[in-house]
Amino acid sequence: MKKSILLILFCLFLLLSACGKTELTAPFAENVKWDMGETEMKTALGEPTETYLSVYGGDCFTYPCTYLDRDGTLKIMYDEKGKLASVAWAYVTWDSEDLKELTASITDAETKLHGNTSVDPNGRGTQGSVWYTDGGDILTASIAVDGQYGFQYSYIDKAHSGRG
Repeated sequence: MKKSILLILFCLFLLLSACGKTELTAPFAENVKWDMGETEMKTALGEPTETYLSVYGGDCFTYPCTYLDRDGTLKIMYDEKGKLASVAWAYVTWDSEDLKELTASITDAETKLHGNTSVDPNGRGTQGSVWYTDGGDILTASIAVDGQYGFQYSYIDKAHSGRG
């Protein structure tokens, strides 16, 4: 009887611990799935605005994308084998307060989901945060150049994060 109860409790523990795991899902790209090939991606999202070589050796497709009421660019990046490596949202503004508000909003949301950032988000130069998860890395980065502010919010598959 004790063995049966222990086995049931163990199975319940495994079930509950599996429920708490989060997928690496980019909130700005809910239609994108990590197992999508290039053809499937184009079928789901349409023809890209632009296509160029990604930093992972495959194609990078760009699409206009509004996120948090801001117009930016969705970047879908593949590796040289045609595997989805990264999904990112890029945004440019002339308003430093807008950038601060956006950064704080995204940082707060990711911190609630994944805990504190693994780097100092208030460093010098390019500022940003990184969250290391079981599925891959989540990065934010911002930069200011001549009164214009750029921001990128990226999800990188673990196989391409440099840790997998």
